Amino acid sequence: MTVDGVMSDFVNSVVEQVVFDAAQEHDLVLVEGQEALNHPRYSAVTLGLLHGARPDSLVLCHDLQRESVGLLPGHRLPSVRRAIEINEQAVRWVWPDDACRVAGISVMSRGLPYDEARDAIDRLEQETGLRTTDVLRYGADRLLDAVLPPR
Repeated sequence: MTVDGVMSDFVNSVVEQVVFDAAQEHDLVLVEGQEALNHPRYSAVTLGLLHGARPDSLVLCHDLQRESVGLLPGHRLPSVRRAIEINEQAVRWVWPDDACRVAGISVMSRGLPYDEARDAIDRLEQETGLRTTDVLRYGADRLLDAVLPPR
């Protein structure tokens, strides 16, 4: 399902219903969103997805080479730590007792040499204490392990 065709007044409730229905049949429901809460043009969609999905955990996406918001070169990206804080805080705006946390970081390392990408991923993991990977280069296992409950 895509929310691009949903009137903004209804995004949260439509996402909530779709996630609820999916959770009736599946143990894991993945809700993918684009852009970010700090993007001045697309934050409403991101917030609607976040509030409607009421996630148990989040995976933050980060482009290792991007310094500014897409199509807005003068609008610098927040640090990864600040992005984590922003997203965790936004969940608590409507679910104040929710324990939802960023569980991992998915990076985009396209264009970087293998060693440089690996070093950047290792640094982010050290800085944040979160499992970090580029799923296109190294697979999603580390992130899946981060979001699944312990067995």
